[in-house]
Amino acid sequence: MLSKFYVREHIKSALQEDIGFGDITTENLAGENDFLKAELNTRNDGVLCGCEVFKQVFDVLSGEVEIKFYFKDGDLIKKGDKIADLKGPAKDVLMGERLALNYIQRLSGIATETRKYQDAIKPYHAKIVDTRKTTPNFRAFEKYSVFTGGGALHRFNLSDCAMIKDNHIKLAGSITEAVRKLREKISFTHKIEVECDTFEQVKEAVECGADIIMLDNMPVDLMKQAVEYVAAKQLSSYAAKSEECQRAGSQEVKLFNNSSIDKISQQPLTETNYSTQTPPHPQGKGVCHDNLSTLQPFNPSTDTDLSPYSPIALSPLNSHTSIPPYLHTSKIIVEASGNVNLDTVNSIASTGVDIISSSAIVAKAPTLDLALDIE
Repeated sequence: MLSKFYVREHIKSALQEDIGFGDITTENLAGENDFLKAELNTRNDGVLCGCEVFKQVFDVLSGEVEIKFYFKDGDLIKKGDKIADLKGPAKDVLMGERLALNYIQRLSGIATETRKYQDAIKPYHAKIVDTRKTTPNFRAFEKYSVFTGGGALHRFNLSDCAMIKDNHIKLAGSITEAVRKLREKISFTHKIEVECDTFEQVKEAVECGADIIMLDNMPVDLMKQAVEYVAAKQLSSYAAKSEECQRAGSQEVKLFNNSSIDKISQQPLTETNYSTQTPPHPQGKGVCHDNLSTLQPFNPSTDTDLSPYSPIALSPLNSHTSIPPYLHTSKIIVEASGNVNLDTVNSIASTGVDIISSSAIVAKAPTLDLALDIE
């Protein structure tokens, strides 16, 4: 996720900011033959993140500082743990010390905070995700920290996903019109998310084909109602599409895809093939037969697990194959946002939402206290 060239360029800029025209203290006290040994220790419990970035600071300075890590990114560390040993020219160790610590403390702090949130919703399937409320020019590092802490990632920037907010709705005139205009102009690879403040907006967003529904600052009871509504609408939609497949004389292929069920309609190679995804089993696992009302548990001894390929159509394709828009569908993702903190996140997850976005895991994360102790 963090490309080495990107990290190095960022570090070069940070070193220029920190060192300026020279470290007048170190350069006048440290000789060319002075060497230091140091330990990187932690004074807090937490999740370690940023080892490679820490190392790259000294590599950019001279490449002469040797570092041996005893932990890796994502590891849980305890107060008093020795994270790494360092040895090298005194000038390089001292000049790079503060910047290297700034990186690893900040990244570890975010990873630690993210882990707290994700642990708080363990009984539920939801994932904690970040937002675009990040430090300017530091987003890649902060997103890497969220991922390392066990969270998932929202869009990296404005070109990743179309997100329709209140001001966009006002500009377009309605949610429906905003989604219509975007569908006409953006790439088919991009999803459309709609921020909804009311239940009526949720219904409109579902009806006009939004891929992601954000429940913004909704009370928990209304959030649960919205999640149930979205699930019911998808079940109804899938049932209609399944009937369409049956009328085409399709044969089913059983699939199991984690918490969802996929159905493949298969016809001879000279005929058109259709594929559609069917709704989740009430218990999270299952396979689907032609009669969608009959769901059976996935049987690994008799059923074919094709989950690595889902939700892509797996029917044999030929030059005459086409997938009508009304048969090409996928699960609507429901996101909760607003008033998310460690006191509320569990109750939010209990509503059945898929993801919970929180700016707090980055913006309010305290740095993890690590220190470079010179021997």
